[in-house]
Amino acid sequence: MIVVGTAIAWILAWECAHRLFSHLDEFRASATESPILRGKAPTDFFIIASVVGGMVALVGISLATPVFRTINN
Repeated sequence: MIVVGTAIAWILAWECAHRLFSHLDEFRASATESPILRGKAPTDFFIIASVVGGMVALVGISLATPVFRTINN
């Protein structure tokens, strides 16, 4: 059960990060005159997508593995 839950958490995290990066990159391409997005490199979007994906994985693994929720982890 733990292996299946962890695998699902990683798959969901990857999918979430991939979709978020795609949406951010499409938004940047369509709004080139935006002062907020001007000069933003795709590297910034990789960082944002990675953080969100990591948080999704953390929540998923915490739900799948009760031991992971202890203070020592």
